[in-house]
Amino acid sequence: MRFFTTKKEYSSLVILIGLLPGSNMLIGLRLFSSSNNHIPAAPFFIQGIIAMAFGIIFFSKTWARLPIQTEHEFITIRYTDPIVKMLSIFRGLFLGIIIIPLLLAISSQTLIEIIGYFEISRNESIMGLFGILLLGVFFNDLKNRIKIDMIIGVLTLVVVIIYFIHNIFIQHQNNLVQNEIKHTLLSTSLKTYYPSIFFLWWFTMIVDMPDMRSQKLLSLKNSHHGRKVILIASGVSIFIQGLFLAYPFYLLNYANWYWIDVVFFVLIVLNVIQSMLSLNHWAGSLITSGISEMYPNFKTKTFFSIPILIFNLSLSLIWILMSQSASSLVFDLVTFTAGVGPLYILRWIWPKVNALANFIAMLFAPIYFILWKWLITYQSISTALNGVIKEPFFQSITIVGLLNMSTWLIVIFLSSNKEQEKKSQLLIQKYKLNEELRIPMNWLYFLLISIFFICLMFGPLLLKRD
Repeated sequence: MRFFTTKKEYSSLVILIGLLPGSNMLIGLRLFSSSNNHIPAAPFFIQGIIAMAFGIIFFSKTWARLPIQTEHEFITIRYTDPIVKMLSIFRGLFLGIIIIPLLLAISSQTLIEIIGYFEISRNESIMGLFGILLLGVFFNDLKNRIKIDMIIGVLTLVVVIIYFIHNIFIQHQNNLVQNEIKHTLLSTSLKTYYPSIFFLWWFTMIVDMPDMRSQKLLSLKNSHHGRKVILIASGVSIFIQGLFLAYPFYLLNYANWYWIDVVFFVLIVLNVIQSMLSLNHWAGSLITSGISEMYPNFKTKTFFSIPILIFNLSLSLIWILMSQSASSLVFDLVTFTAGVGPLYILRWIWPKVNALANFIAMLFAPIYFILWKWLITYQSISTALNGVIKEPFFQSITIVGLLNMSTWLIVIFLSSNKEQEKKSQLLIQKYKLNEELRIPMNWLYFLLISIFFICLMFGPLLLKRD
């Protein structure tokens, strides 16, 4: 596991800058301007922003101070029931083999769609991208991951500042992509936002950050800076995304780009590749953790790390070959995990939540997703649902999520064990897992940060003069 772990040795500035790079700029561009959209882009981004704010305020400080080396180890800290080992195996393999390859495919598909504007074939794009990623796995241990992310983060800040100064003061013209994005945002009715604002952000999003963000927070030398680090990094990243929505590339006219457009595009490609290698690293860590539960000595066999990363990339390639668009992959991902989010919140505060319920929530989400895919093919069911919820995206995640949540709630009450609940309560108190959720001011901060992040995302686009 040394390939996937490190000590608490990094300064706040290193982790902050390393949290900046990502692939969301291109994903956002495709969701807003794609002609075959499967999801309402603006509401979807709203719920993502709210979920991010919730995670920052209520979970970032706790992650930073936990005495663990990987975020996957949180399972063994939180749960006490006998099935915890099986959950650890299942989560590691399920996320590493199915969910994260899907996340990788979303970033890959987005980049492939963009590269297609340059008259490069889909097959050529796939071969070139995965060739770079395969080369990257040889340098993808956690220490290198943090260093490379920091370098790309610094480059991102420098180039972004130059790019937007150039666009604001020199390059004044509007373009087709920009107008499409603005039209999509302004033409979305207010009612369409309600499900995302009041319901979907906590119902479909995994808000407690059990991902590479928490993994990097675990590497912080000073755990007290956890919230500040991720708050600043997230705010800067969101603002960059907002500026990019206001001043996107006009890809069909790339021959007339300024030099800074070319530099910025190369930087975005680096951000996407960095994001994919981070996901690949996380998947490798999870798969290794899952296998290590069955074969404990596997933790020390670091020579298996690179083959595992290559295996994970190969799985993401399958999703790419099966997919139609980036938006369809995002649709599948959100529906595939619907109803799991509430349990992930409750496990920090409710002792009754056990490993069995967590296992059932993760297992039944894809089962209900497959069942839903089959049911929706019947015209009578589709017509009946349209009378209640018109948007297919909201239909899918609501139905699948409610079925899944009902299932794991039943499991919680049927598997209730007073002795295990007492142990869980002691663990919650020992590690102060529920401390941040019990502070009233944090709820006000959450509301204010959500509004602030939404303004950072959409403000530049709405304030820009035509």
